[in-house]
Amino acid sequence: MGHLHSFRQGWQSENLARFLLSKVSFISKPSTISDDLGSDFLCTLFKIEKNELHPSSSFAIQIKSEGSKIDITNKMSYLENLEIPFFVGVVDKKNLRATIYAGEYLCDYFSSSEDVGVKKRCIKLVENRKEPLKMFEKSKKGDEVSILFPRVLEIDAKYDYSKEPDKVKDLFSICRLMQENISSKTSHEYTFKRFNSNYVWIYTGPTSIRHSQENFLKRLAEVFHNLKWAININPSYKDVVKNQFEIYKRLYLDLSKLYGVMPEYVSKGFNELDKLFQG
Repeated sequence: MGHLHSFRQGWQSENLARFLLSKVSFISKPSTISDDLGSDFLCTLFKIEKNELHPSSSFAIQIKSEGSKIDITNKMSYLENLEIPFFVGVVDKKNLRATIYAGEYLCDYFSSSEDVGVKKRCIKLVENRKEPLKMFEKSKKGDEVSILFPRVLEIDAKYDYSKEPDKVKDLFSICRLMQENISSKTSHEYTFKRFNSNYVWIYTGPTSIRHSQENFLKRLAEVFHNLKWAININPSYKDVVKNQFEIYKRLYLDLSKLYGVMPEYVSKGFNELDKLFQG
């Protein structure tokens, strides 16, 4: 029995993608004995320093030979629980190149209400980030939604990373940003950064409201410990720190009236700092 031509074509695309991605990353391939997991390669970007390769951010990538729209309806659980950035690479075998698109809006999709009433979910590969910011597209009937994957990088067989490191600068930046957003989502902090922007996208809802107050108290505890640390490294900061502490102290006391008993991780830092200024 002969080999299926389509499988051979896919194998060629994967191997070209492996070669191109190896120019900027270490690569491993997930086991695909029985299931198509949705990722063809797991990659770890590296930086070249003094002729040594130093690992940086990691990501998963699915390789395609063509197309600008990908049905991911049966991959939603995988993508929602994936804790590293996800990209799509489209391979052009004729010109020995690949174009990489970023799933930087996946966290937004899983934190929003865009999934209500939707039967089909797709990835739509786009060449530019839409302005004003556009992350999703819904069909007229509202039963299909496309998550936009903006273009990040085109890399070809002639590319030499050691001579053109700036060419992949955006890939490094977007990968780090996506990892930060994934970490925020995993911690139930639904505040997501945007590439090349100071804007922060914030999502509210039943899950967010259950965790937002606790997350705020953790940040307040962090403030108390940092203020104490600032005094320890330089006692001359004490007057400046005291002015800041008085503001946070009023907030802490008001919250104590609201909650009755404050968590120990907050009260410990507050009491240590308050004692320092009372002494």
